[in-house]
Amino acid sequence: MDLKSLENNRLYILKRLGILKFLSIIEALLVGFLAFVFIRDALIAVILAVFVGVFFFRFTAKKLKLAQKELQINALNLFLRRFGAKFKKQSLSQKDFLKLGLTKDLKEFKSQNCFEFKDFKIYDIQFLDEN
Repeated sequence: MDLKSLENNRLYILKRLGILKFLSIIEALLVGFLAFVFIRDALIAVILAVFVGVFFFRFTAKKLKLAQKELQINALNLFLRRFGAKFKKQSLSQKDFLKLGLTKDLKEFKSQNCFEFKDFKIYDIQFLDEN
């Protein structure tokens, strides 16, 4: 994939997400109105409308969110290919991280991905210290 097709896919996904947001607002207003007509309680109608609108958007946007994440990975791979780097699912162990001497006490440590360039490596690291 080239940069132009990635941009076209990004715009396509964003437009569809915008349309889904609009449709979920319309559906929430419709459900709120119908709930108010049948129940005659404004608070319950508003709560029901918000719940239905959010549920509708999240349920229908799942595939688009997954496509958006896949698009981000494709853009990352294109960037890495352009600079001669590789994307690996290799992680840095906690023992190797402690050898670097950046911190002494770790409560939680998580490493997921590695970006390997010609001269150096970049690791994706999340950690919480005890302080």
